Amino acid sequence: MAAVAFNPLNAGRTMSSREIAELTRKEHGHMMRDIKSVLTQLGFNDSQYIHYWIHPQNYQQYPEYQLDHQLTMILITGYSVPLRAAVINRWSELEQRNLLPDFTDPAATAIAWAEQYRLKQQAEQQIAQLVPKAEALDRITNTADLFGIREACNALKISQTQLTTMLIECKWAFRTPKGKLQGYANRTKQGVLTHIVTQPKPDNHGVEHVYQQLKITSKGITVLAEILEKEGSK
Repeated sequence: MAAVAFNPLNAGRTMSSREIAELTRKEHGHMMRDIKSVLTQLGFNDSQYIHYWIHPQNYQQYPEYQLDHQLTMILITGYSVPLRAAVINRWSELEQRNLLPDFTDPAATAIAWAEQYRLKQQAEQQIAQLVPKAEALDRITNTADLFGIREACNALKISQTQLTTMLIECKWAFRTPKGKLQGYANRTKQGVLTHIVTQPKPDNHGVEHVYQQLKITSKGITVLAEILEKEGSK
């Protein structure tokens, strides 16, 4: 079995993928997939967070992830507000349980409550940072890696005219002399958009040509969603 790697500062304060799945009403298999995607994007080895539990009925071993507070908060960033609240409330319960001091020792009591206050302040700061991102991600309904203009409009819930204007005004893309949208090179380097080459297609004269199509990445969709959320809150 793979060893579970945790931040020593968070020892004893972890939440399993099964519990997160139950709180957010998701299938555990889907939750495992989401967690692995998050860990991979962060550059972590997901096997370090694997833990095995034994099913009480068939005594078979099954994998689950064990996440600390920070990773749990990152994971639930894109979830709806009620689901985030359920997970955050559960974390509060875990922290309360783990931080109960020995009340017969005044020094230990003072240290424990000081640590609890620090963790509460830290959690509130993390939530304040995550909420704008989460509200932007709530706008996104398509999770594909690359989005064409039409798919991006559906994901962002805006019209094609609005999206095209936005891309041009934000200096993400420009119109070629033939009227095609072309992305700026610096935006490609930033990873918010890219171009794909289509399969050869014959023109009216039967001559085959390949074309470049502008595609917006998942990262680009997230950035655009954040821009729309900020504009909508003004």
